[in-house]
Amino acid sequence: MGQRILIVGGAVAGPAAAIAARDADPNAEIVLLDRERHVGFAAGALPYYLSKEIRSLADLLEQPPEHLRKAHGIDVRLGVELLAVEPEKKRILVEVKGEQQSLPYDKLVVATGARSLWPTLPPSNAPNVFGFRSPGDGKGVDGILRKRRGGRVAVVGGGAMGLEAAEGFRRAGCQVAVIEKSSHVLDGDADGFHRLVEERLRKAGARLHRNATVAAVSVDKSGAIKTLTLSSRAKLQVDLVVVTSGSTPNAEILLAAGAQEGPSGSVLVDSALRTCLPDVFAAGACAALPHAITGEPVWLAQAGPAFRSGRAAGHNAATTTGDPLRASVLETSLLRVFDSVSGRTGLDEAAAARFLGGEPAVGRIETTLPARDACFRDQAPLRLRLLFAKADGRILGAQAFGTAGVDKLLDTLATAITAGMRLAQLAGLDLCYSPPFAPLPHLLARLPVEKPGPGPA
Repeated sequence: MGQRILIVGGAVAGPAAAIAARDADPNAEIVLLDRERHVGFAAGALPYYLSKEIRSLADLLEQPPEHLRKAHGIDVRLGVELLAVEPEKKRILVEVKGEQQSLPYDKLVVATGARSLWPTLPPSNAPNVFGFRSPGDGKGVDGILRKRRGGRVAVVGGGAMGLEAAEGFRRAGCQVAVIEKSSHVLDGDADGFHRLVEERLRKAGARLHRNATVAAVSVDKSGAIKTLTLSSRAKLQVDLVVVTSGSTPNAEILLAAGAQEGPSGSVLVDSALRTCLPDVFAAGACAALPHAITGEPVWLAQAGPAFRSGRAAGHNAATTTGDPLRASVLETSLLRVFDSVSGRTGLDEAAAARFLGGEPAVGRIETTLPARDACFRDQAPLRLRLLFAKADGRILGAQAFGTAGVDKLLDTLATAITAGMRLAQLAGLDLCYSPPFAPLPHLLARLPVEKPGPGPA
């Protein structure tokens, strides 16, 4: 038996790390530990189970334990709680069925993810109140919806997951109210596209309560919540409450072991996912990854960065030959809101100004473009805001909103940002053309050009 690699965490980053480690070292002993009774659960797909676009909760288990064992030779141990990391002894302390054990390692990957932030109200122990992260949440929500079809649902939190949940409930025929404590949904969206999202929510019949929190609840004899009273004095009759009011990294144990702290209480890692502790890596939503443009650490609880960082951490833990795999983020994200899509990549205007040393250095293009050829009656107009450096035309960030083509456009721009491309180079890209899918010339060839730079060599 070769080196022993312990991987703690079974959501997204952990299984990705385990498979990458096996690919890099066929002889290693790879042990994947998680405190839950499942691994590889795609929590981000829960809204589409509500809408029945995904038919079964079992379809959300993307890496069943037996598959990891049989296909990759990974020792999967469930119901194992991490208690401590002792890097000087190269071991971890865990609890299994009430008994404490120590497990030695040669390399350790910590991928303990994040947990929900729960507000003071509503109480988490009410029988009709659920989070939105686990199979248990999915089963609980589904059980109530089966009894109360077309029921009244309150979603506490207007971030991306809350809005996706609201859409899922509306598609399931429920009456939906979204409660958001800030002045608008998508609190991290400082550049204004949240207004388009809010308009689409209202058109779909969802009620939106901004600048509001849950101030009081009334319950029935079973303890189930029947009425929410908001800080705005609005009263909501409810059959079900789902809390999606943010998350926080599960990083306390690794920080207590001496790891350096990053933003929001996360673990700081380099681009190869190494912590400051010897032979200890961190990945997924417990770690802050470097931004691909600024190099500054960024904490995100998103599946895409979790998977990429897990794969890099597992590979790098298993081998020291060749260049390490690296992971960084552009904060690229996409949100479906009924028949529309909103997304972003790269820096927003405030971050771009900080990076370039002032707002005057940031160029901005804001335009509406057709996503289909002019011969189509519905050209699916797409709104785009593009940020670039005035000095050399380097692309820094983008936001887009529309009914078609948003994902393709943002993926292209994320690639262009990663490659260090300049604004003048976008028109020369050889992109797909077909009348139902793209206009001629393509979208990026329609942008005005300002101060073209020489571009990367």
